[in-house]
Amino acid sequence: MQCLIKGMMGPKRALLRTMLIFLIAFSTLSAAGTSPSHAQTYSFSRVEVIGNLRVDSSTILTYAGISRGEQVDAARLNDAYQSIINSGLFETVELEPRGNTLTVRVQEFPTINQIAFEGNDRLKDDVLETIIGSKPAASTAPVRPKPMPPASRMLTNKVADLLRRSIRK
Repeated sequence: MQCLIKGMMGPKRALLRTMLIFLIAFSTLSAAGTSPSHAQTYSFSRVEVIGNLRVDSSTILTYAGISRGEQVDAARLNDAYQSIINSGLFETVELEPRGNTLTVRVQEFPTINQIAFEGNDRLKDDVLETIIGSKPAASTAPVRPKPMPPASRMLTNKVADLLRRSIRK
């Protein structure tokens, strides 16, 4: 092949040399890629949960829906992430596969320890507690805001009007 290139002149020689380089490169790439490509899958014999203070690790794993030894791919890990974050219990969630261990790192939302109503003479504390709808945390069940019923909405608007009027005086 070398003697064929030496006997050619100018542009033909350069074209043949370029074609020869592409032919060698293409045959090398196609030979390397003869096996079918598959998405990476994981199988975890151990799952480690880090950062949970109030929510039990088993609850987090239930949200994830990944069992030990189950074959999962990146899409399934993304679904697990979405399920945990959509629980409404965590500010941040990270899933980190390392070998045969899945590390689930969470940061829980902060909780309100105590609410004190001060400087209010017009409304009783019970009414204000009903309006804000906060209650002591009794379980780790997800807290989702419920739509406000029309009667509560009217009461909230009246309280807001009363407060605005008292501020103007």
